[in-house]
Amino acid sequence: FLPAKSGDLALKRPMTLADFEWGYCIRNTRAFSSHLDSSDVLVPFADLFNHNIDANVQHFFTEKDEYGRDFYEFITKKPVEEGEEFLFSYGDSKDNVALFESYGFIVEENPNDTWELVLPSPDDACRKLRHAVITTEFPDLSVDSGKVSATISWAQTLPDNVFKAARVALTQPTVTSTGSTKCMDRTA
Repeated sequence: FLPAKSGDLALKRPMTLADFEWGYCIRNTRAFSSHLDSSDVLVPFADLFNHNIDANVQHFFTEKDEYGRDFYEFITKKPVEEGEEFLFSYGDSKDNVALFESYGFIVEENPNDTWELVLPSPDDACRKLRHAVITTEFPDLSVDSGKVSATISWAQTLPDNVFKAARVALTQPTVTSTGSTKCMDRTA
């Protein structure tokens, strides 16, 4: 329990865990960044706008207008027909995990939902050559810390070159009859 304090904002009863959870959820799902510091603010009626990546409303925080007030301004980005819903983006790059954690909903076919394909790259005599080939021939893949990876949107089809890159990433060195090491038909 949190004790009630005297004053204008005094609690009429001790705050319960349920009260705290309610307040925490309200703040997390409806607050806007104040842009003045790290605090968040509640903006009456603005929390009624629904999310859409293709928003028809954008919002701006204005610091100190001519009367010394800070405020949010909501402006339509295109004409809005009578009866059409006002929509703004809760974050153009938020995937469904971020939307669900912050706001409790997901977007079907969210273009920001991605998965990472990670291919192991053994630490052997061929590693440098493998990484050089992948970096040159597969620019949409990254090579870092012994892994070959690609971030792919769920909306995308698997790129054709991923299977070729996997073959390169998993190529094992061979030892020739003369004792030299060969990688992908090249001498290491």
